Amino acid sequence: MDKLIWDLIPDTPTTLQPMFCPNSQCKNFHDPPEDRSSWIYRYGFYQTKCFGKVPRFRCRDCRRTFSTQTFSIDYYAKCRADYIQILKNLAIGGGLGDLVRLTGLREETVQNRIDRMSRACLAISSELREQIPFEEDFVLDGFESFAGSQYYPNNINILVGSKTEMIHGMGLSVLRRKGRMTEDQKKKREVLEQKEVADPKDTHKSVASLMKDLCANLKAKQIDHRLLYTDEHGAYPQSIKMAGDAATILEHHQISSRKPRSTSNQLFPVNYVDRQFRKDLANHHRETVQYSRCPQAMMSRLTVYQLYHNYISPQRVRRFRRGDKSGRGLAAGLSIDRIRQVMRDHWGRRPFLAKTSLWEDERKTWLQKWRNPGVKFGRYIPKYAAA
Repeated sequence: MDKLIWDLIPDTPTTLQPMFCPNSQCKNFHDPPEDRSSWIYRYGFYQTKCFGKVPRFRCRDCRRTFSTQTFSIDYYAKCRADYIQILKNLAIGGGLGDLVRLTGLREETVQNRIDRMSRACLAISSELREQIPFEEDFVLDGFESFAGSQYYPNNINILVGSKTEMIHGMGLSVLRRKGRMTEDQKKKREVLEQKEVADPKDTHKSVASLMKDLCANLKAKQIDHRLLYTDEHGAYPQSIKMAGDAATILEHHQISSRKPRSTSNQLFPVNYVDRQFRKDLANHHRETVQYSRCPQAMMSRLTVYQLYHNYISPQRVRRFRRGDKSGRGLAAGLSIDRIRQVMRDHWGRRPFLAKTSLWEDERKTWLQKWRNPGVKFGRYIPKYAAA
């Protein structure tokens, strides 16, 4: 293979011609006729400073008007951004400040583009996941971090393939700060907790959500048994019981986290992903000043990195040096042609939630619902994200 999948992502979508009506209540949203002239017609155009002359259309059934920009990832945007440049910078340890200097955009604009790209990445990942045969077992663990302040620690719960090290799912549970604290720190925690206290069962709920969605996916593929490896965290057995019939499909094995973290350890795949997070993501570097400002921004960035890790990054550095540039998607059983086609179908386009099959935690990332206890979001959430 002479090219990375990275190089096969188009800079811009090949076409933004309407393939369906953007009104989710219209029959042409889900199943439009192949002959476009039978359900839409040209309805003039409008002029913009950023995108020039933009054609408009009208649906013959619901009478909704829309334009080619309605189907662009830059829908409702007022300036252009290089999404591949943003993705590359995020994947090699760059922070928001770096991107502001590189792109010349405002920090809020850069974060907005990361949010847009995260929804596109979710659409790509969900479509490819439906075609993964899941011929491997799974490993689950929590990656400890924090967002906004160290008074709001959290666990990013990661579900990883035991052979491919693919990230199949991620959830988030916000924890109560623990460990040694000074008297002043204890008092500050008490003041913060007067607004809202972290749910002590948040880890149980997050893991149960991942298990429930995983088992639904396995059942759809007619898979009735897989192994699940975790450490000896007490929440995991209870979470599996909370996830309906997960206990009948997943055979749970708990491994001591004190064992050597070598390749022979069943927890190695998730430990490897933890290391990649620490290495590649600036907001997870140890003792970093580039920490996550809020849980939602953290999960959006992780979603973008998930696509990079699964389908763009080579699986092994030594193989890459020998010329093998294949990623984890190929190791999971997908063809490079299929990965390339799905990426080209979605990259640069606006994804629609109603046309995307997401897990519960992925929907929370898409709809920007991750919060710290008692802390307001403080950012505009576009209504079109829920379309």
